Amino acid sequence: MRAWLTFSLNVVIGLTAILPTVLLHFLGEPYQRGFYCDDETLGHPYKDSTITTTVLIVVSLTVPLTAIVVVETFLAPDGNCRKLGWKLTLLRIVHFSIMFLFGCAVCQTMTDAAKYAIGRLRPHFFHVCRPNWPKVGCKNRYDLYVYVEDYECPGNKNLFNDESQLLEAMEDMRLSFLSGHASFSFQAMTFYALYLQARILPREKKRPATLFVALFQFLGLMFAFYTSLSRISDYKHHPGDVLSGGVLGVVVGVVNAVFVARLFDMNSIRSLRRRRKSHEDDEDERDSFVLHEHQ
Repeated sequence: MRAWLTFSLNVVIGLTAILPTVLLHFLGEPYQRGFYCDDETLGHPYKDSTITTTVLIVVSLTVPLTAIVVVETFLAPDGNCRKLGWKLTLLRIVHFSIMFLFGCAVCQTMTDAAKYAIGRLRPHFFHVCRPNWPKVGCKNRYDLYVYVEDYECPGNKNLFNDESQLLEAMEDMRLSFLSGHASFSFQAMTFYALYLQARILPREKKRPATLFVALFQFLGLMFAFYTSLSRISDYKHHPGDVLSGGVLGVVVGVVNAVFVARLFDMNSIRSLRRRRKSHEDDEDERDSFVLHEHQ
């Protein structure tokens, strides 16, 4: 009963952490930032994403959650304590999964808060916005030292199939800082790498096994690194946006793994082992008693 109460409370807290992101997406308005007419950093062409949002979410969620299920199942005890061991294994899977998803929610909320509060214009802003240069006070795009704050964006209808996509892009072009792809992928893969470090390597003494784990850690972090670089080459973000997003993701991932999920808390691991050893002793005493009665 207590375990289910804790589980329910953790779910509620996790949903609360993602609530600000949901509200921002439906009710929020990005900060209306101006621009210089000759700002070359805003004049890049609009391109489709190399790593789409769908791919980002699927990979960033599936890889760590699959690792948690596989690793905890592999570490499940056998022998006399199998029944209790599987219960504890299931609890660990649920615990680490919830902690990981909580980190994802916190990271996304912090990312979206920065996006809407700062409203930095994306590198493809001019291509999507298509401002009327004479009307906004610029002779042309290359008019020097003119800062424009009062302007309207008619939008580039040639880039999108329908009006809804254009309206979505018109809001999205103001959400450059910081990179959500970078923060989300780095948060997920940092947690993933630290999870493998804490749960597998302390049990493996052989160097080949250590390198095998390191390979999976590298692949996860490489996905986050490549995703971040693609946001610059796709003209979705400025380099500073990607760097800031990566730093935020790493910080949230480390704090979540070390202080929230407590992956490296040896006291909790020892406590779990003591409970398992106590159960094994009880089983041995019960088996001895049954054997003595039969004799």
